[in-house]
Amino acid sequence: MKLLKLLMISAIAMTMPCQAAVAAADPDVQALRERLTNLEEAWRQQGVEVAQKMTAVDAIRADWNGFQGTVDAISQQQQILLEQFRKYIDEFEARLRTVEERLQRVGALDTQPTVPQDATLPATTAPAPDTEEGLYQTALNAVRDRQYGEAISQFQQFLQRAATHRFADRAQYWIAECHFATGNYQQAVAEYDTLIVKYPASDKRGVAMLKRANALTELGLLDEARRALEKVVAERPDTKEARRATSQLQAMDQNFSTTAERLTR
Repeated sequence: MKLLKLLMISAIAMTMPCQAAVAAADPDVQALRERLTNLEEAWRQQGVEVAQKMTAVDAIRADWNGFQGTVDAISQQQQILLEQFRKYIDEFEARLRTVEERLQRVGALDTQPTVPQDATLPATTAPAPDTEEGLYQTALNAVRDRQYGEAISQFQQFLQRAATHRFADRAQYWIAECHFATGNYQQAVAEYDTLIVKYPASDKRGVAMLKRANALTELGLLDEARRALEKVVAERPDTKEARRATSQLQAMDQNFSTTAERLTR
């Protein structure tokens, strides 16, 4: 019995240092627990942030896919519109060529100036080259030979030398015609305008008005060309130029109305 008590007392004595050690270690254990808790919280927070960022990325990706689809749809629509526009342009150009061919048949679009013998020049005796008439005739011969640049230069020299000569309006007319013949339609319009304004009584005024309208047609200025043709009809009724202008207007109306009808189908 005594021996049992001694053993119990010894066991109790041995456990007391262990309990004291655990008690001494409690602060360190608590700190480790707090660190573990903080790490778990931080990890959880990071997981939430990652989830939020992934959600944002998914939203951005969805927006991009939608935007790309919209861009593709717009691109397809643009391609369709471009093809339709090209088709309309081809049809319009074909109609315009038809108009030009009809105008050519009625003699409205003379691309090369026809130069008859000038009735005001002597029919039997050629003028001396050093005279004003001779300079005019030399320039006119250059037109006949289709040397248009040379003809323009010579007619300009004639006008500088004989600005009030009875052939001055004709020289101005042939300058415009030479520009028309070489495809310089913008300058041709300007030269025809000079004749119309500067020489209102000229017998070349009517044909100059008509050819001015033709030059505007060649430039593609169809509204201005129409107004110019209407002006020929209004200012010079019962003339050859008015009849040709009327034919051109009718051809334009017929072809443009047909084109408009096709484009609106």
